Amino acid sequence: MAQSETLTVSTAAREIAAQIFGGARPWLRPPRWYRALTARLLPERLRAGFGFELDEREARSADNALRWIRRAYPRLPDRLRYVGPYQEAQARLRGEPRPDWMIRCLNRAWIGRPQMDARGKG
Repeated sequence: MAQSETLTVSTAAREIAAQIFGGARPWLRPPRWYRALTARLLPERLRAGFGFELDEREARSADNALRWIRRAYPRLPDRLRYVGPYQEAQARLRGEPRPDWMIRCLNRAWIGRPQMDARGKG
């Protein structure tokens, strides 16, 4: 599917990517290797659609990050392995009425608010 013409990069997708790589908060920006890794994992057509460039230095950075992640990621606790919105969704599936404090903190970092539901008050 990633190689087909079905999957495209819309204006909204580019805006979301800009928000992700700009960080939900000015003091919380993803490291450069994170953007390089994202660009490295995308097919060229989609990489170009997002406006991501991948020079030799960034490609090396992404490859180094990928090697490190493959070793470290399986050893991390779930709270660090999964983003806040995923953890909130899992809590909802378990029937929990409200995300716990850790999920609310993670959500603030990932989506800029304590809960996915815009009406939720953290």
